[in-house]
Amino acid sequence: MRTISRDTTSYLLLSVIGLLFITGLVMVYSATSPMLLERGDPSWKLLLRQIVAGGLGITLGYLAARVDYHFLHRLAWPAVALAVAMLVLTLSSGESVRGAARSISLGGFSFQTAEVAKLALLLFTAHLLARREIHGRTGSTVIQWTTVYLLTAFLIFRQPDFSTTAVITLIVVTQLFLGGLPWKALGAFLVAIGVAAPLMILLSGYRLERIQLFLQDMWTLDPQAYQLLHSLIALGRGGATGQGIGDSMQKLLYLPLPYNDFIFAVIGEELGLLGTGILIAAFGLLLYLGVRIIRRAPDTFGRLLAAGIVFAIIYYALLHMLIVVGLAPNTGLPLPFISYGGANLVILFVALGVLVNIHLQSGRERA
Repeated sequence: MRTISRDTTSYLLLSVIGLLFITGLVMVYSATSPMLLERGDPSWKLLLRQIVAGGLGITLGYLAARVDYHFLHRLAWPAVALAVAMLVLTLSSGESVRGAARSISLGGFSFQTAEVAKLALLLFTAHLLARREIHGRTGSTVIQWTTVYLLTAFLIFRQPDFSTTAVITLIVVTQLFLGGLPWKALGAFLVAIGVAAPLMILLSGYRLERIQLFLQDMWTLDPQAYQLLHSLIALGRGGATGQGIGDSMQKLLYLPLPYNDFIFAVIGEELGLLGTGILIAAFGLLLYLGVRIIRRAPDTFGRLLAAGIVFAIIYYALLHMLIVVGLAPNTGLPLPFISYGGANLVILFVALGVLVNIHLQSGRERA
């Protein structure tokens, strides 16, 4: 069989990420410039912030790619401790936006603490499962992991941020499955989630409302359904080849947060089915390359850490697209490397650097 070198896979991976990042810059500018001009601000204001965040992320990602990922074993416990402290700080004195306290500001730089917690928890999960394989302490592993997971998930849920809690749960369940956790323990955890998730929805009025809106006719004047309606109008207007970059109508006071939660709809309207198809193919290639890296990781820790990073990106991308096309309730998730958001972009590039380091330490690949 034909062999593919590690360098080739790395170049393909970085090329895909580069395509996504550049697409994101173009679409962020397109989605934000009319809003900024209306306010009297420069049309490139948010684009510049995204470029600066991307530059910082690429720099930190490059450094992360040069550090042996095994060093992260030592950071697993400190990382989750820091994440929990930041989540507590967010609840007590975080910035409140639309009734949710999800961000804190340090040195004029605002970021969502749940993003840091997500990275810390997937690192912690990989660390514990790798240690379990070496020492064979399943019972203590399950107790430690469950305690940390429940505390982290509860603090994120309290912000409130149910969607991020759900995605983080998907990521760590994938790691638990790939890490060979006994079926009894994994099954008990899944049953607990199956019971807890509906209760959290039923006990929260606005979450229940979102589910009800998702299940009912979209042609209603309710604000939540109004968002989906204009998202679908944007995709419909795009047709096969789109209206052209900058020519979206739905981003003009119709779509909520067109530069973040509904940026895929703007892409569909301006670039059409062709543009969205290329974007989906790019994420598909990213998944393929990611799975190759996961399968060829040199050890369990690397394999599970790579799995957490890859599936975090894919789950966010998939759920964002499903929300935009009306196949999932509107919960407001960013599209990785595309949506506006400096802290999220920096964290993505750092995670990508770790993934590249794992890949560079693997053996020679075979197709």
